[in-house]
Amino acid sequence: ANFFFTSGTAESNTEKYGRGLYRCEVVGADYSIKKLYSGPCYGADRVGERLYFVDTDKGIHSFDGSAIDLVSEVPSVARAHGLSFNVENSCSYLTCSYRDSILEFDKDFRLLRELSVSAKMGSSGSPSHHCNDNFFALGNALYVTMFSPSGNWKNDACDGCIAEFDLWTGKRS
Repeated sequence: ANFFFTSGTAESNTEKYGRGLYRCEVVGADYSIKKLYSGPCYGADRVGERLYFVDTDKGIHSFDGSAIDLVSEVPSVARAHGLSFNVENSCSYLTCSYRDSILEFDKDFRLLRELSVSAKMGSSGSPSHHCNDNFFALGNALYVTMFSPSGNWKNDACDGCIAEFDLWTGKRS
C-alpha cells in the first residue's frame, strides 16, 4: 500500500523527517518513506490522478506522480492549512488560520471568494478562532475545524468545534 502525508514540523535536510510532502510505501511489515517536497506543508487532497497539497508559505501545489507544480499562490500571512475539493461544485476550499477564513477556488484555482469565520478578525485585527481544516459531508455544507468557535482560545478558552458553512450563502450556520 502507498499513501502520501504532509508535515509542517521543523525544517530538516533529511529524507525521513521534517516539513514537506512524503510518500510512504508499505509492503508487509516493511516500509519506506521518501520526501518529495520540502516546505511547511499541511493539507492535502486527491482529485482524480493528482494530489494537491499546501505549502503555507508558497501556495497550493499539484503532484501528478512525477512532477510538482505550483497551481495557486495564497495571500501572505494566511497560514494556509486544510484543503478539500467538492465534486458537486468543482471548487476547492483552503482554510487559513491567520485570516480566520476559508478561501474558495474554482477548478482552475482562481480565487472566487473568502468565507469569514466571524467578524472578530475585522474588529480586533488579529485571528481569534485558529481554524485548521475543512471537509465535506453532503450537498452544500462545508465543515471547518477550529480551536475556538467563541474566538477566545488565546484566553485559554479552548472550546473547539466543527462549524458548518452554507456554501450557497457563504455564511457560518
